[in-house]
Amino acid sequence: MAGGPTNSSEYQEAELPALSPEKYDILFNKVSGGKQLSIFTDKEKLVAWIWIQPTSPFFELGYAELEDAVKQTGIPVANEKMVELSHMIRNLKTQQQSGNYDPAAFKPIIIAQGQAPTQGKDGWFEWYIEPPEKGKLRFVPDSHGRINFREMNTVVNVNANDPLVRIHEPTTGAAGVDVFRHAINARNGEAKKITRGKGLRWDEDMQTIYAETSGHVVFEDGSLSVSPIFSVTGNVDFSVGNISFRGSVEVRKDVLEGFSIKATETVLVEGIVQAATIIAGGDVEVRGGITGAGGKGLIETKGRLKTKYLVNTKIEARGDVLVDTQVVNCDLSCAGKLHVPQGKIVGGKVVALGGIEALEIGAELGTRTIVVVSTDEFATTETRSIDAEIDQLDAKRAKIETALGPYLKDRSLLNQLSGEKMELVVGQLKELEEIQQKVMKLQEERIAALAPFEESLSDTIIVHNRIYPGVDIRIDTSRQVFGEKIDGPVKLKPNYQRGTLSLHP
Repeated sequence: MAGGPTNSSEYQEAELPALSPEKYDILFNKVSGGKQLSIFTDKEKLVAWIWIQPTSPFFELGYAELEDAVKQTGIPVANEKMVELSHMIRNLKTQQQSGNYDPAAFKPIIIAQGQAPTQGKDGWFEWYIEPPEKGKLRFVPDSHGRINFREMNTVVNVNANDPLVRIHEPTTGAAGVDVFRHAINARNGEAKKITRGKGLRWDEDMQTIYAETSGHVVFEDGSLSVSPIFSVTGNVDFSVGNISFRGSVEVRKDVLEGFSIKATETVLVEGIVQAATIIAGGDVEVRGGITGAGGKGLIETKGRLKTKYLVNTKIEARGDVLVDTQVVNCDLSCAGKLHVPQGKIVGGKVVALGGIEALEIGAELGTRTIVVVSTDEFATTETRSIDAEIDQLDAKRAKIETALGPYLKDRSLLNQLSGEKMELVVGQLKELEEIQQKVMKLQEERIAALAPFEESLSDTIIVHNRIYPGVDIRIDTSRQVFGEKIDGPVKLKPNYQRGTLSLHP
């Protein structure tokens, strides 16, 4: 706002600045005695000002005039502020005589202030988990900043007894006061509420909701729940993304190529699985069928697998595998029984510790089909890890044996070596011995890992209709490669004396 002029020429055609009615309420405004005197407040009436704007270098202003203007507004101005105004008027008269004014005297001066109200704060949610907003995509870049658009992380997983959310109460507002000493009402905060659904536990003292069961968090239309089942009403595709869930998963349609489902419990797919990955801690049921392509297609289950057909897929199951129509070019390993009583096993390799039952094995064209009932070729995650470690040690051992070839055959050659060379070779021999001991220990661990499966080991394969040429069947240590067609029904058992198989009607 403008300061006061310092010489008479500034008053002749001066236009006084106007107060905007959109911002201020003008309570007093009078032009007289070579000046304009205004008293006004802001729209909230929290601040009041007095403004002296000279219109002549010889303006008149007395304390009584100013005091009367204040009284007309009804603003209760504090005594100390009125004393300040009185001093200001005396100073202005002194300055008027010299013609040198303090510019601050011609700016709006605060004469009263109120107190703004403190509005109450609404209640709020303090989430202990990722806020479960429906449909929210949670892409996580890899170490190179790349994003896998299949990894949407739409599922918010929790364990039983995990804290989910704390509900904070709203606060009460505190009233304010304006420059007239009138109260200004304050708004109280509004409570934020959650409707508690299934799978939850409420702690009154902590005002906190806990998960009562493991599962995924659903928060929709103000209702919170934890469900042990994650349901997909359509396909598992880019609209859903990969699923990783602590519980059971149900898919009403298909699982498309390249997508994955990982569940700690069961998985049910009512459609088909196309070159996708399913890993389950419980049973897996695919009511359509399962196909793989280009090395894609994996089913791992710690329970039973049930499906219509299996094609070009890798399967690892701790329980039985039940297939309606066909198992084609699969790498299948199960600790239970492989049931295909109305279908065929063609191509690939199947290992089933609990025995095998099929309508037919092989094909007219002599497709090589390997069928095994033996723990020797059965693998688990643990045994594969052991086998990988053994392979690394075997490679290291072979390298050392190649370097030490002559000394391994004839230890007397060591006597011909110099001290430094002798020390190097002896060190390698010691390392070789340590590797052999490690391999023996790992082999013992492998046997122990497979020991629990020995109890379910069968010695029988049943074929109801036909075995075709090109089929290679092994039961325990007995093996037979079929060169001609065998009509069923036939029951195959090991013949340990000959090392082949015995065929029984």
